[in-house]
Amino acid sequence: SDCCIDGLAAARRAHGRAERFNTDQGAPFTRAAFTGALQDAGSAIRRDGRGRALDHGFGERLWRRVTYEDL
Repeated sequence: SDCCIDGLAAARRAHGRAERFNTDQGAPFTRAAFTGALQDAGSAIRRDGRGRALDHGFGERLWRRVTYEDL
C-alpha cells in the first residue's frame, strides 16, 4: 500500500480538498501517483527545496500552540 496516497485520501475525506498542497521535494511527494491525485482533486502543488519541509516545523508548532490555546 502507498501510505502517502492513503494519507492524502484520508485527509481529503476528513478536511476536503486543499486549494494548495505544500510539500518538500522528497521522493514520495514527487511520484506521479501522488501528484496526479492532487491534480485530479484540483489542488495546486507548491514545493520547497529538498529537505526544506523541516524548516517549517517552528511555524507549524507555533500555530498549533496558538490554535490549542485559543480553543
